[in-house]
Amino acid sequence: MLPDTVEYGEAKTGKKTEGVIYSFFSFSQKMATPLAGSIAALTLHLCGYTPGSTVQTDLVLNGILSTLTFTPIVFIGLSAVVLRFYISL
Repeated sequence: MLPDTVEYGEAKTGKKTEGVIYSFFSFSQKMATPLAGSIAALTLHLCGYTPGSTVQTDLVLNGILSTLTFTPIVFIGLSAVVLRFYISL
């Protein structure tokens, strides 16, 4: 999809801006990694996760379950909405 974006931008503007597009993409990927880790850590903190404990409460176990299932489902749904606009071009 990234090369398509570069070619589309060049076709629309007549200018080659692949450096800006690739650098923005790289920056976005690098920022997404710590953001995803922060969301997972925040979820565990809010649920009361205790590191090193062999027994966790039901709330913590449900928090872990939601981090591994419901959170990705939400972000996949958001991605599908964005891709819907991409496909319609």
